[in-house]
Amino acid sequence: MNRAEFMRNYWSYYIMLEGKFINTLNYVELSKHNYNTYSNEYAALLQSIGAELDSFFKVFCNLQKSTITDYAKYITTNYPDVLTQEIEINAYGISFEPFKNWSTQQPGKSLSWWTAFTDIKHNRTANINKASLENVMHILGALCLLEMKYLLIITNGTDKINVPDRESAIFTFRRWPRNYISNIGAEVTLSENGEYMTIIDGGEIKSPSS
Repeated sequence: MNRAEFMRNYWSYYIMLEGKFINTLNYVELSKHNYNTYSNEYAALLQSIGAELDSFFKVFCNLQKSTITDYAKYITTNYPDVLTQEIEINAYGISFEPFKNWSTQQPGKSLSWWTAFTDIKHNRTANINKASLENVMHILGALCLLEMKYLLIITNGTDKINVPDRESAIFTFRRWPRNYISNIGAEVTLSENGEYMTIIDGGEIKSPSS
């Protein structure tokens, strides 16, 4: 898969799901005080995002007819940094690590948001309280992180632009390498902490101060 295919087939769908979540913030403030707030709308979102994440796990891991156990084994072995990647929602002063403590011994149960997704899928009425703001935020963050990581992988050594054309409107990532084309037409490379490293303009490498 190349970058264009990824943007068309997966990232555009992620942006649609993210937009639906952002719309709910008109009614429920994104605050730790509201983490346990649940609703049918969150249940629908949890199912939509979880289904997309389950599909994208197969793409990311290059596995078919697989389970959460297979995904956990592949990712923890090949990309363990995913487990410690922090996501920030700067506007609300919130940060979290969606894959923290992911265990290959209990791959589903060790991710509370995945448990919520499967429990609601099998019995929504009995588990509606698990359709919470926190679980929806975490499963959406997990999908965003996995897709962003995949974009880094497929653009490594091929396409210099390793961020989406339209980035997440809510999530940012700490320690994330970024190559993109600036609005002045120069290729800008940022370090993991977001500082300029080099600016390549017309084949000439310049320092940030030049």
